[in-house]
Amino acid sequence: MLELYKRFSLREKTLVVGFIWVLILAWGLGAFGRMTQALGSVRQQKELIKSQEIIISREAQIDADLKALQSKFDAEKTYTKEELIEKLEEFAQGMKFSMSTSQTQEGEIFNVHSVPVRFRDETMGSLMAFGEKLREELLISIERASIQSDRKDPRKLDAVFDITSFELKQQSP
Repeated sequence: MLELYKRFSLREKTLVVGFIWVLILAWGLGAFGRMTQALGSVRQQKELIKSQEIIISREAQIDADLKALQSKFDAEKTYTKEELIEKLEEFAQGMKFSMSTSQTQEGEIFNVHSVPVRFRDETMGSLMAFGEKLREELLISIERASIQSDRKDPRKLDAVFDITSFELKQQSP
């Protein structure tokens, strides 16, 4: 190989050396980029671990805060799915309504009940009265409401309310 290199002219030697330097430079820049990316990932992981350690170190305080919040809620005052449906029927008394299939999301501490309520041919006043009754209940909320006027009689409205409530499960002390 060295014999071949010695037979090259000065111009050929310069081109070969230049080509080798370009290859070394390209390899070095690629290695530098991968190294900085790896160091950035290590730094991010260290920050993530540090934040998780802070959260873990506060576990006792978080548990105490959770118990304090749970003590503010009386499980007897929250609504089961059946109680929620009864309450909604009471609020919608005298209105043309139907309830679709309710859904419940089970959790360790509480269940979330969702009930869609549909109204047909109602006045704005009756829908607002229904919404006001819901707002007075602290443990029931309207997640979504859509109201459309009836095509035959624009004074009559069709509405759908997605209503949710949570049921606190009995916790053993």
